[in-house]
Amino acid sequence: MWQAEDPLLTTARKVMVIQSIVTLMAAGLAFPFKGLAFALALIYGGAIVLIGTAIQAWRLKVATEGADKQPTLKPGVLIQGMMMKLAIMLALLVVGLSKLKLVPLALLLGIFLAYSGYFFGRGYAPRSRG
Repeated sequence: MWQAEDPLLTTARKVMVIQSIVTLMAAGLAFPFKGLAFALALIYGGAIVLIGTAIQAWRLKVATEGADKQPTLKPGVLIQGMMMKLAIMLALLVVGLSKLKLVPLALLLGIFLAYSGYFFGRGYAPRSRG
């Protein structure tokens, strides 16, 4: 039978699409004015946030597993996921700045703009019919 899609997955996908669009639009607008290095650093910054969003959605899904009938949350798993997200995003930022020698302003701007996707990605909550 057909099963309704997971609201968490729907919301995470929507936020990630918005983050991708915002990042690519910013890179496309910056390319003619600032050059390829600036645009690539913007994209890398946006990719850091996309990876963080994916990790956050995955860990939130794990923290709420088995909560079909009764809403429960495993706070330890949720905090573990937040720490994992922070560590991976920080590591990617350090790699981008130190090893790849990306433009710092563009990298931080890409992170900021991609994070703005959270403001536009409204959550999805299925409505009961009855």
